Amino acid sequence: MQENGYRGCGSWLAIPFFMSFEVIAGWLILNLTIAAVIDGLAEAQADDDRLFRTADIEGFLERWQEYDHYATGSIRI
Repeated sequence: MQENGYRGCGSWLAIPFFMSFEVIAGWLILNLTIAAVIDGLAEAQADDDRLFRTADIEGFLERWQEYDHYATGSIRI
């Protein structure tokens, strides 16, 4: 060990470099995570739009009217 306490561990520029590296890397990871979540939500929304067609709903309403003549919203068992 030298007399001035310097042990050869790098210069004083290492601290700002690694701190800025951590901030930028964290920011990138956060943005990638948000992008993946938004992409997943958009894909789920697109799949949800194709889940029921108008013809399916109309067919269901016609069948439901056979069982619920007075449109009460329930069926007596």
